[in-house]
Amino acid sequence: MSSTKNLKIKLYMAVLILIGITVYFLLPRFSGETVYIALAGDMTPGCANGLDSRNAVELCLDEINKQGGINGKKIKLRVFNDRNDKQEAIRIASQIAESKDILITLGHELSSVSIPSGRVYKKNGIPAIAGSAMSDAVTKGNDWYFRVVSNTSFQGDYIATYVYNILKHKSTSIVASDTSYGTIIADSFENKAKRLGLEIKNRWNFNGNSNTFDEDITKIIHEIVSMEDPGILYIASEEKYSVTILTQLREAGSKCSLITTDPFSENSMMIFKSLPQEKASPGYFTNGIYTISPILFDIANQKAHIFRKKYLKKYNKEPGWYAAFYYDAANVACEAMKRAEIQGRGHIRRDRREIKKALESMYSLDTGIQGVQGYIYFDENGDSNGPLGIGFYWNQKLLPAFSQYHLKTIPEDDLENGPVGKVLSGEFVMIGDRVMSNKKIVYVGVDINALNGLDMKNLTYYQTDFYLWFRYKGKINGADNIKFADIIEPVNLGNPVSERKYGDITIKTYHVKTEFRGNFDFHDYPFDKHKLKIKFNHKNITRDNIIYVSDILGMSGSEKKDSAIETTDVTGVQGYENIITNVSSLGIPEYFHDRKILNYSQFCAEISIDKDSTDSILRYFLPIIIILLVLYSIYFISVENFFIRLLIPISVLAANAFYHVKLLSDLQVEYITALEYSYFVIYLLIVLGMALVLIINNRLKKEKHKTIKKLLYVGRIIHPLIILISGFLLYF
Repeated sequence: MSSTKNLKIKLYMAVLILIGITVYFLLPRFSGETVYIALAGDMTPGCANGLDSRNAVELCLDEINKQGGINGKKIKLRVFNDRNDKQEAIRIASQIAESKDILITLGHELSSVSIPSGRVYKKNGIPAIAGSAMSDAVTKGNDWYFRVVSNTSFQGDYIATYVYNILKHKSTSIVASDTSYGTIIADSFENKAKRLGLEIKNRWNFNGNSNTFDEDITKIIHEIVSMEDPGILYIASEEKYSVTILTQLREAGSKCSLITTDPFSENSMMIFKSLPQEKASPGYFTNGIYTISPILFDIANQKAHIFRKKYLKKYNKEPGWYAAFYYDAANVACEAMKRAEIQGRGHIRRDRREIKKALESMYSLDTGIQGVQGYIYFDENGDSNGPLGIGFYWNQKLLPAFSQYHLKTIPEDDLENGPVGKVLSGEFVMIGDRVMSNKKIVYVGVDINALNGLDMKNLTYYQTDFYLWFRYKGKINGADNIKFADIIEPVNLGNPVSERKYGDITIKTYHVKTEFRGNFDFHDYPFDKHKLKIKFNHKNITRDNIIYVSDILGMSGSEKKDSAIETTDVTGVQGYENIITNVSSLGIPEYFHDRKILNYSQFCAEISIDKDSTDSILRYFLPIIIILLVLYSIYFISVENFFIRLLIPISVLAANAFYHVKLLSDLQVEYITALEYSYFVIYLLIVLGMALVLIINNRLKKEKHKTIKKLLYVGRIIHPLIILISGFLLYF
């Protein structure tokens, strides 16, 4: 008996041990095992770039984790502050490499610290992705370092191509800093310019750390001003030097065309704005200057639009280009981890090695991913060079240039129809190893003349009267060949009321008077605020060729305008671009099983209108206030007047029902509005009042006068208290 008992105990223990071992090995998969991504850069408090990159990476990882993580594992971020210091960056890189749970690094911010850190990553076998370091040397010769931002050589090549092919300049001069960044990008620009046949008039190099920096810049400015025609001046330097050169150049009276490597930051624009010339004439220093930006959100792709909205919602501020590219870097890292089928704890070296292989496998459009900046895939150096945004300054604002390059996603057909043939014919251009074509930017503006009435039953605006204009550069056939969305009857723009040319800039203005359907929200009625949207896109030209951009300089969106709608004000007109997508086979057999995605640029003018709140109170709430006061009077009428006290709530019920039915008739919606909640509160008070009247009458017959006094006292308190609480809930 005892031996049987011992056998059972041993059996139970064996089963428990087996369960324990199983749980030990399977627990990570079911309990959400965590693996880490490192982010390295200048994370010093107050550093905008560091904050932007951190915010963007956290936003990306939150999205990935909500979708289940990577192979059931949660991805978390570890942030390292290298202060943009070379020695600190090397120390941090070693710390990251020695960790047992960090699989990949994002960063560092600057090339000067990324290059030595990269040697550590290569030696220890941990992949890294740069989101902002642009020097060619970051990835060249280091097969563990990848990059989602275009390198400096590609940028110089890009700018030279744009200057020659789009801006049509035949000559140029270069001012370059002797830093690695300035030298590489200037050399690339110069080499490409020479190959294109763009004449180099002169090149000046300067040392920003030299004791004679001020004298050197003054001498360069003097030589530029003395030239009869320096061509377009290309400033290949860090931003702080560009500000100095530009300021002295304009103060010396030079009006030469100019292009810079980076957009001016807010701090730089404040420097210009503080100068007397700029105060007297806004845009004095920057008007007409071209610049290159890694991304311009006004003309970015659909993923960029979505990212911008998410970033704004979460952080309540506009994302900069650092945010966009580190968001892409994080997405690329997560995709590589997914493809690598990471194992997690105990497999750190294997996981890092497989992630590197997964990144290397992203070598083409088909194997890469689409990010905020566009298609991301790596060349033999680990670089993902892509289209850059070209902008120009006007009235202290950076606007997208009228022409932009974009990546061509076309198959390799033959020499005549494929990308090579189109490059040879001049239809496409080759920048680095990327084939690109030109797409046009069309500026669109809307000014509202009148909104002649809101039909509450049909939810439509009648006779929307507005001016619509198109502004573009060069020849664009059918830029105004558009179709409106949510239109009641088709609109033919007819002939423009005005057509003007300023050099090669064309402006066409149309007078449109039509009706739009509206999707309005009346939950807050009658304190509702509505937004009428005038939306249109080109009938047949896709976004690869035309992008509609809001003409923020021409639109008077910030000004309050009178309108023909009674008790309604147009409080603002805001223009922006949407991207609409159609999926179709186009009747082509090759697309029957893999349908073609067509993206169209849709312009949207959002018109904010408010009703006059004073009028709303008088028209809608004055009867309610009177009804509530009349109903409240039952608590002050003599208790002996039973029929009068009973007649008041009955009369109030009839009046309340009349206004309620009228509201339902006027506003045919399937949800409850704020005003309707007011009627429900009155119904509640009517029931309460009638109940108290009947109870008091019953107590009166039993001569319970003290109880009647208490009931009247309670009614006088509860009635206004319910009104106050209901009003508070409705307001908030």
